[in-house]
Amino acid sequence: MSSQQVAGETAKESVITLRAPEAGVYSEFFTAPGGQVALAFDPGQAEHARQGDDLVFSFDGGGTIALKDFFVTGNEPLPEFVLPDGITVAAVDIFPDLDISPAAGNIA
Repeated sequence: MSSQQVAGETAKESVITLRAPEAGVYSEFFTAPGGQVALAFDPGQAEHARQGDDLVFSFDGGGTIALKDFFVTGNEPLPEFVLPDGITVAAVDIFPDLDISPAAGNIA
């Protein structure tokens, strides 16, 4: 199983689209506070976890997506998620099991 790193767009992008990675591929993206993350996969297809300031999706077969510094927003809100059906939801609603309260990841 090979692993490669694919750099995403810069944090200045307000909308980033994530697709399920191929087996063994590691991808990382930088989100903009208050921006949007469009998921081109069912979020139930991946395990999710907070790793420091990053939000990490792990897929069967070893594919991984890391949203670098996702929880570092200053005084801005966390990015929202756009589900494959077009519905927009807040991070706290899509990942209720993670500690993503505003105080948890913001650095003043």
